[in-house]
Amino acid sequence: CLGDWLDNDDVCRILRISKRTLQTLRDNGTLAYSQISHKTYYRQEDVDNVIKDVKNRKKAAAWRKPRKVSEAQANNEVF
Repeated sequence: CLGDWLDNDDVCRILRISKRTLQTLRDNGTLAYSQISHKTYYRQEDVDNVIKDVKNRKKAAAWRKPRKVSEAQANNEVF
């Protein structure tokens, strides 16, 4: 059913990315797609997986970032 598929405009809007970034996601294999008569379609499930992957990467990056330490904490003056 075509209702389960998204086109380029839909995916760009959902992911808040440009068409060029979408092309990069296709080129590097991050986002699966199908083409019918020179029109590109994406499954909602695959778009959702990209969203989850980005969220997980952001969480991992935040975990690796060193936290800012106040001067009191640096001097072991925390009460």
